[in-house]
Amino acid sequence: MYSTVKHSNIGTSCPKSSLLLKDFLLVTEKLTITHFIRIKVLIWFFVSSSIITKAQTISTENIIASNTCSGQFIIVTYSTTGNFNWGNQFRVEMSNNLGIFNNPTVIGFSPFNLGAIPAQVPYNIPPGIYRMRVVSTNPSVIGSPALTPLLITNISQATQIFITPNDSACTGDSIRLAVAPIFSANWSTGETTTAIYVKNSGKYWVKTKDAVGCEGRDTVTVHFYSCNLNQDNSDSNFEFFNLYPNPAHDRLFVVSSLKTTSLNWSIMNLQGQILRSGLLWNGFLELVIDNLNPGIYILKFEGQDNFWLTRLFIKVN
Repeated sequence: MYSTVKHSNIGTSCPKSSLLLKDFLLVTEKLTITHFIRIKVLIWFFVSSSIITKAQTISTENIIASNTCSGQFIIVTYSTTGNFNWGNQFRVEMSNNLGIFNNPTVIGFSPFNLGAIPAQVPYNIPPGIYRMRVVSTNPSVIGSPALTPLLITNISQATQIFITPNDSACTGDSIRLAVAPIFSANWSTGETTTAIYVKNSGKYWVKTKDAVGCEGRDTVTVHFYSCNLNQDNSDSNFEFFNLYPNPAHDRLFVVSSLKTTSLNWSIMNLQGQILRSGLLWNGFLELVIDNLNPGIYILKFEGQDNFWLTRLFIKVN
């Protein structure tokens, strides 16, 4: 016969173990959710921080131009990344004619990040290949240059008036003013030929235009003097003297048909100071005047019986 023995602790430990497991799982679940929330917060913080502190960059994209002339208006487009501070200014910088930004010129700006900036190419710049880039001021960021440069030919900028023979002449003579025949010309006199002749003192300008429409301009001043303002104490003696060329550059020749072997001569400035003197023999004289400064001078001749006469001449470069 078997006896039944009851153990009071058998089976009673299972509910306690189950309770502990449930508590453990609940705590674990709570810890997991808390950590998950914390992880999400940390991820959001780092992502937000990376967005806010993302490095600013500028990429210059295109140059929109209508021709190859200096002085024209252009549009420079660009793109950016990152945030720029309040008060920032975007600027267009232009290189030199070799495409080097060693001393760039600011030709346009905008306080707004619009992706395009209007600018004006300066006048009177030499022909060449110019590069453009966009920069910012706050923070200071130098953008990459546009891949396509701006070609400036502007041949008309080389406009120059050529003067023949010199910028000074005697009254009654004429001076030739001309520009290169590759231009179309519009003179201050109203003439449209590439060369004109003028007979009056004053300033003369010309506007030119080359084959691509670029414009240029040049101005010169010419002078006409009364070279026949001569004086003598005999009404018949002056006609026997001839000075040439007048104006003169480095040499002045004198020819006289007076029946005399020699005459004293002297060169004076307009203040009457004698600069040089000598003798005219047998009616011919060659004067070397390359050491005289450009200007108006008096050539005086003196002979026997108190005969004298003066003649003006012009020294030019």
